[in-house]
Amino acid sequence: MVGNQGFRTFLRVNGDVLYEPFKQSEDGMVSQRMIVSAWDLELEEVNRTLGLQISVNFFPLVNLPVAGLVRRVGIRNLNGEPLRLELLDGLPHILAFGMTQHCIKVIARHIEAMKKVDVIDGMPLFKLKQVPLDVPQIQEIRGGNFYFTLLEGDGSISSDSYVVDPESVFGVSWSFDYPWLFAEHGVGKILASEQMYENKTPCAFTVLCPNVSPGKEVVFYSIVGNTSSEEKLRSFKKYVVDNGILGKREENRRIIEEIEDNMFTVSSNKNFDSYCGQTFLDNVMRGGMPVVFRTQSSKNVFYLYSRKHGDLERDYNYFVLEETYLSQGNSHFRDVNQNRRNDVWFNPDIEDSNVIMFFNLIQTDGFNPLVVNGLTYTARDLPALAEWLGEIVDDKRLFDELLALVQKPFTPGEFMMKIEEAVSAGSLSYDEIVSALLSFCRENDVGEPSEGFWIDHWTYNLDLLDNFFSIFPERLKEVLVDKRVFTFYDNPDIVMPRNKKYVLVDGKVRQYGAVKRNKDKLKLIRSRAADPYKVRIENGRGSVYTTNLFVKMLSLIANKIASLDPEGIGIEMEADKPGWNDPLNGLPGLLASSLSETLELTRACSFLQDAISRIGLEDYEFIPIFEELDVFITDLMEAIEERLNSADENRRFGVCYTYFLNEVKRYEQIYLDGDKKEVAVNDTGLPLVTPLEFKQKPVSLFLEGSVHLMKVKQELAHEIYKNVKNSKIYDEELKMYKTSEPITRESFEIGRARAYPPGWIENESIYLHMEYKYLLELLKTGLYEEYYEEIRNTLIPFLKPEIYGRSILENSSFIVSSAFPESELHGRGFQPRLTGASAELINMWTLMTAGEQPFFVDETGSLRLKLEPKLPDWLFTEKEEICMTYTNKGEKIELTVPKNCFAFKFLGKTIVIYHNDRRKNTFGEDKAKITHYTLKYTDGKTCRKDGNTLPEKIANDIRKGQITRIDAFLH
Repeated sequence: MVGNQGFRTFLRVNGDVLYEPFKQSEDGMVSQRMIVSAWDLELEEVNRTLGLQISVNFFPLVNLPVAGLVRRVGIRNLNGEPLRLELLDGLPHILAFGMTQHCIKVIARHIEAMKKVDVIDGMPLFKLKQVPLDVPQIQEIRGGNFYFTLLEGDGSISSDSYVVDPESVFGVSWSFDYPWLFAEHGVGKILASEQMYENKTPCAFTVLCPNVSPGKEVVFYSIVGNTSSEEKLRSFKKYVVDNGILGKREENRRIIEEIEDNMFTVSSNKNFDSYCGQTFLDNVMRGGMPVVFRTQSSKNVFYLYSRKHGDLERDYNYFVLEETYLSQGNSHFRDVNQNRRNDVWFNPDIEDSNVIMFFNLIQTDGFNPLVVNGLTYTARDLPALAEWLGEIVDDKRLFDELLALVQKPFTPGEFMMKIEEAVSAGSLSYDEIVSALLSFCRENDVGEPSEGFWIDHWTYNLDLLDNFFSIFPERLKEVLVDKRVFTFYDNPDIVMPRNKKYVLVDGKVRQYGAVKRNKDKLKLIRSRAADPYKVRIENGRGSVYTTNLFVKMLSLIANKIASLDPEGIGIEMEADKPGWNDPLNGLPGLLASSLSETLELTRACSFLQDAISRIGLEDYEFIPIFEELDVFITDLMEAIEERLNSADENRRFGVCYTYFLNEVKRYEQIYLDGDKKEVAVNDTGLPLVTPLEFKQKPVSLFLEGSVHLMKVKQELAHEIYKNVKNSKIYDEELKMYKTSEPITRESFEIGRARAYPPGWIENESIYLHMEYKYLLELLKTGLYEEYYEEIRNTLIPFLKPEIYGRSILENSSFIVSSAFPESELHGRGFQPRLTGASAELINMWTLMTAGEQPFFVDETGSLRLKLEPKLPDWLFTEKEEICMTYTNKGEKIELTVPKNCFAFKFLGKTIVIYHNDRRKNTFGEDKAKITHYTLKYTDGKTCRKDGNTLPEKIANDIRKGQITRIDAFLH
């Protein structure tokens, strides 16, 4: 389909030879190559028979009010004689704006009657004539998808050089396999034909007839994009004609480079260095890039780019990106949470914003909404906002539109798209406008009720805490106790009690329909004028209930303790959804439980116990806890130690189980009457039962359990590592770690993972995210030798590209394991890039480069900074390296990194160079240690500090970005 419906180039050479480049060819006189960078894609074909070199480069438009993809086409004459070309370039099939998935997939033929092509200032604009809904209120469609071509050096081409009717090119053949009419008649017949501008699925081709001199190249740019209005399209064309498009290519490259530069790395392995930058970029695409807008009294943290991970290989994830400046998209709690885990390491200015946001999405029952939308705001001080707005907007109509906009949920990008024409050039920067605007506004809820509740989502909040306190350790009491900004998410979806969800199916007890939407609760939520999804006092009708993080965590812990299975080993999957391993979607129905979350519960308890000790809270000190929680905690805390100890015994061959099935051996039916004549049933008619006796059975071994066990049993790390490697989880052929051992003994009821073939997706494949989680724990538990031995076979930049099957600078969701029946695919990566593995790699990188706790509070209560890299000798440079990086002011500079060094950017701002002349590991008994530092401030001042620990003032200066470079000397 891509070969026929994607971008095509047709050439008639000297009036007779038809040639289409970039088709699969066995002709030895034709060579092709593809060049993939982080910022663009380039294809090149050389046809030595015809003496032609064709290059195509794709890059996106940036920082403009319209969205578009630019296609640069260059055709070079390699002959000694001039060439006369007739050329068609573009798309055989372009979608009209306004089409839905239903239009595209279900009524593709019928919807053609509503399609039309308008010509706006010489450019074709593709759209439906009206919104395709069968309703009495008819809506016209504004805007459209456009196609526009610009000749390098000559401006835009004329309107009669576009073809929008595919029959003019392909004749009546709609397979698009061969341009019959073009091949037979050339461009003359096409341009003379009467094209159909409606009632047909259009194409978008540019017609050119260049004469190319020997050694010369003809270049043109085609832009396919979307505009919200015809006025914006006209303005866009004028901008492009006046300014050209090449500058946007460089601007796009710079934006990408600056994002990647946050994870700037210089080692002995250039693939690893590039992979680090690419991984940071991919992490931003899913988790977002934080931007801080400051006001006089506060600051607002806003995330750009964030969205769900959907692409052509991962077609099950639907995502939307806002078509504005400061664009953001929809996401899921787990995805965006884990991809923001390390953000405070790269931008300390965001402080505890993510801790607050994600803990505030936790409900009173310990669950959370699935969907996390982009940030919106609503005016809270409308008179003050109106006064400020009147100072910068003179147009009365626009003023009224903007004032109406801010009275309902809006995004900063939406506001800026409207206001930009009214603000004179250079009077105020966009940052200044947004910062001022947000000072009059309040943030709206980002959570959205969806489908069921996953049992693992809350655990990622613990990672946010760990990372925040690794940068701001002195703020423990402030964030945990003093800050009363924490709320509970109010969800209309509720988890049903057992007597409403345990049902009898073919003589077996199952758990179905565990989550229901409470209509009365939903009505109450919708009646609230502000903060509708925040829990209130007075049965939901009073003010928003606020508390501190300590109470919030106690509430969470109490709920999870209450969710332990009958054996006290795993957390029950009581709410229709499993944990991290989504394709085990049948486990909740089988009354399954998971050890992973029990171990995370232990981790949460340990965090609070340690925090209480460190901040000096005594048992008698009063911390306000709402009454119900106090009773809950008291009744349940006594059992936790016994239950956790029992978990250690549930293992096979030294590897702990992850999941357990809790089979009901005895039960009694529930009746609606005392005579037991009317059986109680659920919404689908299945009889409801009460369980009386359970029998627990472990599911096959999964890597996940060992990952979490390492977090709380670090003293067992080496034993766990050894046992996992000796189990069937380890792939001997690939020297990688699979998600699980074979699961063929399990019932198909465990979920779709059982339906996948072994070695594919989550069924016994190398699922990169989980394998990287495992590698991270090796590093965290101090198994440095083992970690560096393993990453040579498991980390993507160290793989063989011919086996991996794609760029070794990009992650995949999974790698086909040796369990897969088709051996040719073993080691091949599938479903690219946007994966949680990026968060794990970034976390590994922070530990490798700076250590787990660079900032700490010493015994006197003073802040200190101590860099403790965990780097092997072979990652230090083997020769002097000259590379490019960006300063805090956005200036691109050249940096020289000497031999025997390792360089990286600390906290996204400070260049750190480790000098290791003896080329020793920085871990182990004979490790190289830092003996002294030299530091350079932004004002050029330098200083030297002996020892491996920096004092409070310097630590604060580094955290604030006031030190541009640190040279650390090891011995």
